[in-house]
Amino acid sequence: MTEQDQNKEIGRRIPEEIFGGEGNFSLIDELVSDDFFDHGVPEGLPNGKPALRKFAEYFRSAFPDLTYNVEMTIAEGDLVTGYMTASGTQKGEYYGIAPTNKHISWKEMHMARIKDGKMTEHWALIDTYGMYKDLGAIKE
Repeated sequence: MTEQDQNKEIGRRIPEEIFGGEGNFSLIDELVSDDFFDHGVPEGLPNGKPALRKFAEYFRSAFPDLTYNVEMTIAEGDLVTGYMTASGTQKGEYYGIAPTNKHISWKEMHMARIKDGKMTEHWALIDTYGMYKDLGAIKE
């Protein structure tokens, strides 16, 4: 397996197995470096590997049946980018939105830097407007 193929596999496993599926949070130790930095975390909020785990647990508590379907990955050098569809039923509070029991889906794009088989950096574009609209938090 080439380094690009390995990076694509890591880029697929993180959303599909940690955030989706059964929510295998123990994979964070296997797939994320100790010096991990997420470029999408708002200033003033915790960053790093422990914060990623806390967010994954929070997200899964809001959407316990969360699934990810990675539709496309592109790898070049130490970077991997994935385009995916996420879906789940909101059973818990999500950023101030009370549980709606609505099943929704949305699109996401993620880019990660991989070093020595672990994600060291992360960038994301997520259709949060679509999520909030589908949950009824945004009226048109």
